[in-house]
Amino acid sequence: VVEELPKPRPCRILLRLTAAMALPPQRRRGSSLKVLCGCAAALAAWSVLPQAFVGQAPSKAPRVHSAVLLQAVCAQVKEPPAEGDRVIVDGSNGPIVVAKINGKIYALDAKCPHLGLPMKQGKIEDGPEGPRLTCNFHNSQFDMKTGACTRWVTGVLGMENEFFAGAMGSIGGGKADVQAYEVVEAEDGSLSLVLPEKKRSEE
Repeated sequence: VVEELPKPRPCRILLRLTAAMALPPQRRRGSSLKVLCGCAAALAAWSVLPQAFVGQAPSKAPRVHSAVLLQAVCAQVKEPPAEGDRVIVDGSNGPIVVAKINGKIYALDAKCPHLGLPMKQGKIEDGPEGPRLTCNFHNSQFDMKTGACTRWVTGVLGMENEFFAGAMGSIGGGKADVQAYEVVEAEDGSLSLVLPEKKRSEE
């Protein structure tokens, strides 16, 4: 911590100038000039010194997004995916699929709530409302922006089939959403996956 240097007080400067003006005329001229010069120097120092010493910032550290400072990071991605590609990272709730679609990166839990099976290889389709991830086992589908389930158990292995949908839908967990994450990019290009603000407030 750098302590601020003492500043000359304006009232003290004014008193010195008044005292100089009260001197006899033969002594006033030289003394007044000295006091005026001293006052000018003091005022200049008053305005410059705090900025020169106190205002100096420490060595610049890498900038960290405020969201990362205030939120718990659920996972990190050192090498972000290329356009149209995906990477899988480990999260607290299992694998997370991180994909780049139309220049934007999305992150979503890759464990289907139906039978707890991984959706790491599930098909990603982009639509009017954004990309969706489809479970490659029983065709359940999830919005990659919000994690909302938009379709629940309609077949098996990518095929739509009412018989299999009825049979498989009767077992395992009920229809549920999965967790989507906010993506924060650091200066070095790495990514941090954090819980959305609404989810944090609930916890």
